[in-house]
Amino acid sequence: MRFHHAFALRTDRATSIGRSVSQTTKSSLPAASAPSSGLRWVGGTATWQSNSIFKDLVRLRRFARYLKPYWFRMVMGVLTGVAYGAACGFFPKAVQWVFHRLFETGDRPSFVLVLLTAFGIPIYFAGRGVLGYLNTYCLMWVGSRALRDVRIEMFTHLQRLSLDFHVARRVPDLIQTVQGITAMLQYSLFTVAEDLVKQPVTIVSGVLVLAYINPWFCIAAAVMGAVCLIPITYFGRKTRRTSQGEQTSAGDLLGVLHETFSNIRVVKAYLLEKVQDEKFRAAANLYMSRGIRLTQQREMQGPLIELIASLGIMGALLYVYFREVKFSEFVAILTGFYMLYEPLKKLGRIHLQVQQALVAGELLSQFLDTQPTVVDRPNAKPLLAFQQGIRLENVGMEYLPRQPVLHDINLTIPAGTVCALVGPSGGGKTTVINLLMRFYDPSCGRILVDGRDLRDIQIASWRQLTALVTQETLLFADTVANNIAHGRLTASREEIIAAATRAHAHEFIMKLPQGYDTQLSDRGQNLSGGQRQRIAIARAILRNPAILMLDEATNALDAESEILVQEALNDLMRGRTTIVIAHRLSTIKHADQIVLMEKGRVAAIGRHEELVAKNDLYRRLSELQFLPI
Repeated sequence: MRFHHAFALRTDRATSIGRSVSQTTKSSLPAASAPSSGLRWVGGTATWQSNSIFKDLVRLRRFARYLKPYWFRMVMGVLTGVAYGAACGFFPKAVQWVFHRLFETGDRPSFVLVLLTAFGIPIYFAGRGVLGYLNTYCLMWVGSRALRDVRIEMFTHLQRLSLDFHVARRVPDLIQTVQGITAMLQYSLFTVAEDLVKQPVTIVSGVLVLAYINPWFCIAAAVMGAVCLIPITYFGRKTRRTSQGEQTSAGDLLGVLHETFSNIRVVKAYLLEKVQDEKFRAAANLYMSRGIRLTQQREMQGPLIELIASLGIMGALLYVYFREVKFSEFVAILTGFYMLYEPLKKLGRIHLQVQQALVAGELLSQFLDTQPTVVDRPNAKPLLAFQQGIRLENVGMEYLPRQPVLHDINLTIPAGTVCALVGPSGGGKTTVINLLMRFYDPSCGRILVDGRDLRDIQIASWRQLTALVTQETLLFADTVANNIAHGRLTASREEIIAAATRAHAHEFIMKLPQGYDTQLSDRGQNLSGGQRQRIAIARAILRNPAILMLDEATNALDAESEILVQEALNDLMRGRTTIVIAHRLSTIKHADQIVLMEKGRVAAIGRHEELVAKNDLYRRLSELQFLPI
């Protein structure tokens, strides 16, 4: 993914696509200002529009499939949650019974009764603790595995999207999606799943017990619960908006980190440390402020519910005083209010967690619903061997509507020949390579391979026949041997060494600390440019492609490295169909045909001597590079 991303970013046109699509993506995010419930003005009249927590959860139903493989643990978590809630709800009645039997019967309770009661208290709390533990553990177990599955599917899906998708987005945004947003979804849904079972059961059973003990207190509890919905609804709307802002800020923070450390040489060479410090400080401050605001909105709800609960306790004390309620009933009522307080507080947070889950779910759904633009046609068949050649017929390409970068390209590349693409920067050479690799499909015209439309050939089989070596060689943070083996994953160590030897890489590899088992840093930065390039060539040799595509593979090398890399390339090109982009005409003087491209068009085709004789632009390029005419 990173390789394709970097390869396509080299064209200005691809960069402009990125900016355009990125803006489109931001504008298509779910509307943060749309509350899920609350008071709205419709036609000049205030109306209450409510989407319950359950309706909001229905919008996340597409993620329920990740729970299906773990249904047994999920059911266990739900059942233990129900049992936990029922045990909490009926606790006030048990308290009333204990106090009545011990202190209000008029007789001194027997030792056996006191002993049973004393033993019953720790047994009750132990049993409730076990139920609560099983509820939390089972749901956490399910949530962790579901999160893993979501991440794997998201990563797999993003890898298989077409190149235009990756050009349009920053790498940190994709990392934040796979890591941060999936974690937010898992945490939110885990909290909801844990409390959505336990707390309603606790509240319902507690209210029923209070109704049995004293109906008036049941009414008071119902009113108190309704009043608690006010802060729940208010802060739920705010939390959803703030959650979206926090995720955007997290992506910006990762963006500065990635930008700085990926370009650390430029940062140090141009003394940009303070500039990047300010960028990171601004991003960190914004992320911090939005995080604080989110915590503030979440935590303000608890004290408000506590205040409402304290008003209920105040009313209970006044009621007990004027009605001369029994002591056991009074203790049971206070216990009931106490037992209802925590569930109401947690139930209030469920709405906030659901809003955060909706934000994460909608962002993930956007990516999961994005489909590749370059796909196999329904009747596409594999290409088992390349024998005849490639032909471009009236090929045109535009990355943005009505802004073509290629115009009516007609070109034939016979099998086994070397075709060189030359010309000024921005002429469309890299776009031709992009089309031949089928990173994109042409906007008009067609590309024929052995007489078959390239779009009728299965993408995987086509790319098995090709190898690409670019100027910017990106290696993986893996061993040298594994980086070479990416050309053919089934290759043996002997085949890897043979490929490295042909690429003139074996000698320097053996001088590395662990030879072929030396661990490379990110993008192979602990190797020189020429060494990285020769490993990339060894990877291409190991692939043994029928078609080789070289995009300025020696342009950024010093003279000594260029000689070694060019020797390796000459060995690799022997007997293969090769399409090569080169600014140094000395490297392609002996190509079978040289295609001069200018402003997206084919300006001339011929061998070196022919173009020097008949084309002024090519002659000027030769003179600038001090080539003999």
